[in-house]
Amino acid sequence: IPDELAVDSLELAMAISNLMENAVLACQKLPQERKRHLSFVCRNAGRLIMEMENSCPDDTALDKEGYPVAREHDHGIGSKSVLAFAQKYDGELIYRIKDGKFQVRLLI
Repeated sequence: IPDELAVDSLELAMAISNLMENAVLACQKLPQERKRHLSFVCRNAGRLIMEMENSCPDDTALDKEGYPVAREHDHGIGSKSVLAFAQKYDGELIYRIKDGKFQVRLLI
């Protein structure tokens, strides 16, 4: 991560925190016999590239715009704040579900 960020460091920390919290909660919802996995990678390639990957329940889904579907009332606020962060800094936020893994890529 470069010394000088093109984004507000507190906002970046909040975005990462929201992604991490969502990943931890998803892992906690898994049955005991299912293996839990969580990884976070951040690198600089002219832009910051952050990738979060975690195990997720089988019913995890994305909506028609490709964003996570909140299954419980008053949930999904963290995901919306990460999207607002990405949009504020003209970034990209990409979600994907593959082979029981929930993947998020944030480029800013």
